[in-house]
Amino acid sequence: NTGDHVTGKSTTVNHHTLTCLSGGMWDGTTPTCTKLNIDECSTTKHGCLDNSRCTDTAGSYTCPCNTGYTGNGFPGTGDQCLNIDECSSPNHGCLDNSRCTDTAGSYTCPCNTGYTGNGFPGTEDQCLRVCTLSPQVGNAAISQTAGQKKQGDKIVITCNSGYHVRGSVFTRTNSTC
Repeated sequence: NTGDHVTGKSTTVNHHTLTCLSGGMWDGTTPTCTKLNIDECSTTKHGCLDNSRCTDTAGSYTCPCNTGYTGNGFPGTGDQCLNIDECSSPNHGCLDNSRCTDTAGSYTCPCNTGYTGNGFPGTEDQCLRVCTLSPQVGNAAISQTAGQKKQGDKIVITCNSGYHVRGSVFTRTNSTC
């Protein structure tokens, strides 16, 4: 039949020849004809909708929605793959001091103002408080590297020659050695 192919001696053609032997038997194995599977996903003609992927099946194909989308991506169903708003669920998992921001097919968890890091669940990072003002200490030098300082970072205050540290906790922004 058209669209069928021969399984047995040769799978590259749609016919197979047997020869009648002198004893009245046929040579080789009698083949079977099976339906040829056409991989619709290997062409751009499958028509899966945006935000879905083509998955080949025996004799057909499906169009499941990509991760982060819901619906049906198969053409002609009247459906489509729509973005899931993970932030509408209280179980999105963003860490403390961050906010959930929906994106196409996913979401992010940027840190709130005054915090730095990454609030996305499963990351090693977290949202840590930013120290916004370096202490102003008279008669001293402050050693610090460039960039924002966050909770846990340290700076070293070294009094100038002839001065010594008076107190180890700075409670004001203007202190002296």
